[in-house]
Amino acid sequence: MKLYTEEQVRKLLDKMDVVYSLDELTPIELPSDEEIEEASKNINKDGLSWENDFARDSFNEGAKWIKQQILNQNK
Repeated sequence: MKLYTEEQVRKLLDKMDVVYSLDELTPIELPSDEEIEEASKNINKDGLSWENDFARDSFNEGAKWIKQQILNQNK
């Protein structure tokens, strides 16, 4: 799946002479680092505490990595 910035979509619609309000669309918003940290607190494995820590750390790192991939795709 490819994602485009609002600016890119506006330019495309302008080139196509399409009259459409982007306000009518529901944007996909990336979570903040704080929201990622908060979401990881809900991870509980049925095991030892180190498994919970590993799962939370893995979730945090993975979520932050994919967020950076999305943000850097046009650079």
